[in-house]
Amino acid sequence: MIDISEYLSPDRVTDLKSTTKEGAIMELVALAAKSPAVADAEKLQEAIFEREGIMSTGIGLGIAIPHAKIPSVTDFVVAIGRAPHGIDFV
Repeated sequence: MIDISEYLSPDRVTDLKSTTKEGAIMELVALAAKSPAVADAEKLQEAIFEREGIMSTGIGLGIAIPHAKIPSVTDFVVAIGRAPHGIDFV
C-alpha cells in the first residue's frame, strides 16, 4: 500500500483560487512542478488536459483526481487543492 505522506509536501497543498476545471488543473500542475520529479510542467499539464478530454477525472462527492503518467515525471507526485466554492469537474 502506498503511504501518500511519502509523496506529499506541504508546499503542494493549497486552497484553489480558480473557479473552473481548467484553472484548477493549471494551479495543481504549478504545485506539482515544485517537485524535482517533474522535469517539464508544460508537458504534464498537456497530458492532464488530454486525459481530461478522454474522460473526466471527477469521481463524485466533490472529488476529482486529475492525473497523467509521462516520462518527464520521474516519480509519483501529489498536489492537493481544496475549493470551498466548488468546481464543476464534469
